[in-house]
Amino acid sequence: MGKMESPDADIPQKGDHLALKLSDGWAILADQNQWIIARARLRRDESYWQPMWFIGSNKRTLLRVLAEKGVQIDSEALATINTWPERFLDWRAS
Repeated sequence: MGKMESPDADIPQKGDHLALKLSDGWAILADQNQWIIARARLRRDESYWQPMWFIGSNKRTLLRVLAEKGVQIDSEALATINTWPERFLDWRAS
């Protein structure tokens, strides 16, 4: 997947890959089937990404869900999302 970044050093990844950090406390993860909007959580002094919403269709739906749920997106992350292909499967293939 050409659009992946290195996992956040502070938050370990388990199976899903960090695609993009949206802002403090929010990120888009991805697996083979979908984007996963995740929130940073802390349990027993250990940070992890908690999957919240799953979008396997297109970027328009991803952006709609982010807006509806009130997820803060910094300008750099939004600029990156705007460069992504419209469909998840095309993004995954790039």
